[in-house]
Amino acid sequence: MHGFESAWRRFMARQPERWQLKDLRARHASDWEDLGHDATAQLGHSDRKTTQKHYLRRGRKVTPIR
Repeated sequence: MHGFESAWRRFMARQPERWQLKDLRARHASDWEDLGHDATAQLGHSDRKTTQKHYLRRGRKVTPIR
């Protein structure tokens, strides 16, 4: 096993939810949007549709009216 793979497995063993390294960009985009920022600009896309199609994977959190 290579050094990075070993370090990655140790890191993931301490995480409460499982995800893969390839999901990091999408996770960042979703978290950035949840904080009220524009993930399209953060990721360097020229079109919002690209960000929505490939990176924003979960719905926005809303506050109930009552």
